[in-house]
Amino acid sequence: LGLFAIGRHLGGLNCALWITAAASFSPWTWTMSRIAWESLFVLPFLVWGLFMCLRAKQAWHFILAGALLSGAAYAYPSARLQMLLLLPVLFLYGKKALNWRLSQIAWLSLAFLVTSIPLLWAFIKMPHLFIRFKEISIANPAYLTSIGKTGSAFDLLGIALSNFIAHAKPDFLFFKGTPQNLTLTTGHQGIMSWLDVIALVTGIF
Repeated sequence: LGLFAIGRHLGGLNCALWITAAASFSPWTWTMSRIAWESLFVLPFLVWGLFMCLRAKQAWHFILAGALLSGAAYAYPSARLQMLLLLPVLFLYGKKALNWRLSQIAWLSLAFLVTSIPLLWAFIKMPHLFIRFKEISIANPAYLTSIGKTGSAFDLLGIALSNFIAHAKPDFLFFKGTPQNLTLTTGHQGIMSWLDVIALVTGIF
């Protein structure tokens, strides 16, 4: 429903129907629907948060958008970093493409920060809730030891850059994906499914 709403807002009814059909046939839907992960809530919060940003006019629209994006940060550890990276891009897009005023950006930011206070408080007072975040972090001491790194700023920057580059490799994108983690891909196709590849080729040509 959220994707349909975004598609209709950006391109009309036909666009919304095509987006909904693509989402229905996406292999990602088949994979994720079989797993009772808390991370499934990331997408609803993110999609509806983006929709509210796109159509926001009044202050309460921006407040609701900020609260929804904050909800995505609660849903999964890695989403916390993703939201922090998304917000500056969203502010820039809103300012340039949607003619947001600084006061509107302030409402969005304030709503995000206020609704994130319990998460920040838990991060400080209840570190056991963030074990998963530490396990998947590139700063995890066990991970650093396994690859022979010390955890210096230079090491962490190098690991982050290496991981970023790895996401652009053809094997990851089109051919194998993550065969060591079969919850994400089967190992017989990349992280981009046949549907994503068709969309990519169509967009290029």
